[in-house]
Amino acid sequence: DEDHIGLVAQQVQEADVELAQHIVLEKEDGYLAVRPEQLVYPLIAAVQVLTREVEKLKNGLDKGGKMR
Repeated sequence: DEDHIGLVAQQVQEADVELAQHIVLEKEDGYLAVRPEQLVYPLIAAVQVLTREVEKLKNGLDKGGKMR
């Protein structure tokens, strides 16, 4: 029995309506589906933003881990 990882299209829509317009599609049967290939660039961009934020926070800490 294999475990599967997936996204619920409704959750994608709730998280980011504008992004969901490009990622979520309604199938002929009325069900929503996520186009995973459309997630690659937004995920990379989000990781880049978060990496910059982490670096800013790290640069604001002294060696003891307290804010300067």
